Amino acid sequence: MKRAAVLLLIALSGFTAAEETRPEPAKAPDASLIKKRLPQATKTPWLGLQIGPLPEALRAHVPALPPGFGFLVSSVDPDGPAEKAGIQAYDILWKFDDQWITNGEQMLALLRLRNVEDEVKLGIYREGKELSLPVKLEKIPDEKLLAKLAQEATRNQQRSPDVPMKEVSTADGTAAIQAPEGKVVMNVSRGVAEVKITSVSGSVIFEGPVTDAQGVSQVPQEWRPHVGALQRALTQTPRLPRARSLPPVAEKEVTKE
Repeated sequence: MKRAAVLLLIALSGFTAAEETRPEPAKAPDASLIKKRLPQATKTPWLGLQIGPLPEALRAHVPALPPGFGFLVSSVDPDGPAEKAGIQAYDILWKFDDQWITNGEQMLALLRLRNVEDEVKLGIYREGKELSLPVKLEKIPDEKLLAKLAQEATRNQQRSPDVPMKEVSTADGTAAIQAPEGKVVMNVSRGVAEVKITSVSGSVIFEGPVTDAQGVSQVPQEWRPHVGALQRALTQTPRLPRARSLPPVAEKEVTKE
């Protein structure tokens, strides 16, 4: 009987351990975040492709590609505008009409300036050859739009304002955060912190001191978490120790015999 009780205890202990190590289910995306992005996302034409960083090994095979430009087409949506135009996965995308593409935010900003059914020319490199393919922009299907917004909302929930795409330089007192909704750049000079906030399309949302003479924040409410993160980054980033100057070693007098 005692042995059976021990075996039962071991079995229950194993069950408890398994329960403790079971990963928590993923949180459902915040519906308010999706609702906030829905109006703008609905207006943005659909291109139907995903881009990613261009590996240097591939860039080396395209010497004509300007340095700092170009992305790898990681996937193409079936029956989307890009696929209909002949864009393929692993093409190197570097041009939107006459604009050279430097980052994904620029690409999105250019798309937002267009309308559904507009035709644009995408400049690509495929197998070392330069091509220019006309693409007719379309309206994104509802199911794809909702899936995309849900994915973005989930990523934003899992990422705190202190983590995303932050660049800090204590040497010149600057810091920046690139967020999905725009960019914040902070500069601290003589103890005064100033910020410039721009949207993904490049328009200036706010520019000036973080606080007024009374110490009250002047930054728009929705941007204050990012600004606070930059202030903490600039004040908490460890600095290199100052070099110490040691006194010169006294030379010993040499006695001549």
